[in-house]
Amino acid sequence: MQRADTARVVVLGAGLALLAAGCGTAQAQGNGGTPSPAAVQAALVARVDRYFAQAGANGTYQITTKQLYQDLQRDPQNYFVMDVRLPQNKDNYGVIAYGYDGYHIPGAVSIPYPDVAKDLSRIPRNKTVVTVCYTGQWANQTAAILRLLGYKAYALHLSMSDWNQRTDVLPPRAKVPDYPLVSGTQPGTFPSTP
Repeated sequence: MQRADTARVVVLGAGLALLAAGCGTAQAQGNGGTPSPAAVQAALVARVDRYFAQAGANGTYQITTKQLYQDLQRDPQNYFVMDVRLPQNKDNYGVIAYGYDGYHIPGAVSIPYPDVAKDLSRIPRNKTVVTVCYTGQWANQTAAILRLLGYKAYALHLSMSDWNQRTDVLPPRAKVPDYPLVSGTQPGTFPSTP
């Protein structure tokens, strides 16, 4: 199986669970007004095909830390920064991996990765959604699912590892910018002093 096909299967599986849970629309109705499995699958395949067709040359929907920082300086109201990390800090083989409560991007809202499907009503459809995690893996997965559900979503490339040296879990720290951070359970506002 080629890389694009493997990615398609993974996205199909994740998206199918969300569509089947009623997070999307499928036209054909089965018993009791619920979409039939065939309708759900057809709707999901159409969304996945559209996702990959619109992904561009690199096949991803990502925004760099530099671009996000500049965009947030210009007009933070156009963005919904969604931090999908768990709230607590954790020790990752001797390196502190800061959770949302430890440090996060000013204005970012905490919706942990396991809870995203439960909290879709908190995610605005009229803003560009930028998902953030430790290094980008959860952020990319979440952005892909949100795209399938009709959101304009991007993952922050390398996420917190490339936002500020204090949150970097990947070397070399010297190349990581020093963009602003806030700590605690509240989003804070952008711009903020580090």
